Amino acid sequence: MTQATAEQVAAYAQPLVERMIAELHATPDETFAHLGEIKNLAGDVTGFAHVYTADRVRRLSHLSIDIMPGMRYFNVMACTADDIDAPRFMHEGMISVHGSQVSTDLFYNVDMETHVKDILARTQGLTEIFEEAKATDIKFLPSRQVHMRIFASPHFLCAFEVNGEQLPRVAAYAERYFSEWLTMLRDARQLGEPEANDRRQRRIHMSNTMVEQDPDRHMVVQVYGEETVQAIEEACMY
Repeated sequence: MTQATAEQVAAYAQPLVERMIAELHATPDETFAHLGEIKNLAGDVTGFAHVYTADRVRRLSHLSIDIMPGMRYFNVMACTADDIDAPRFMHEGMISVHGSQVSTDLFYNVDMETHVKDILARTQGLTEIFEEAKATDIKFLPSRQVHMRIFASPHFLCAFEVNGEQLPRVAAYAERYFSEWLTMLRDARQLGEPEANDRRQRRIHMSNTMVEQDPDRHMVVQVYGEETVQAIEEACMY
């Protein structure tokens, strides 16, 4: 197995983020400028959270923080505005020189059981990418976390034990998912206030649940402290 290099760990997802900023004509959200450098409890700068806004997008965020030497958590999210009929895009995971876990998904702030036929009808391109990815040597499996499985879309891609050779291919699948999401965003209709409010409440509920049920949150708090972790969550999870 080819181990990931330190350079791969440090730079992972940056090309995707640069593309997202360019495609969406995103501009920095100064509300979260203080997270441009994130310090651990020892006072060392070991990460960042960059946050942007864009048309039809409530928030675009890129989080990258060291959990321990050689292990970095990243989270890239494009949170669609609540009054736009399109899902959220997320690419996140733990990147390590010893093996990585990376997931990509679209989060639909709707009742999945009621809307699954419509979702599948609108995402044929995603189905093709999903089936292609599952047929490779990359180990794509359901999440081990119940709360993630509950909110996962039909096209949830979660790769385990990703090695250095596989990382660029995993990133390429995320780029293709983003392309499909971008088309959905551009074609999406604007929702009325009742529907928009329902999606806002579902988004908040999903994010609250993910934060509360995250089994690794305590580990991040031990490194960065509760106040910093809460600031990161506000910027990058909602």
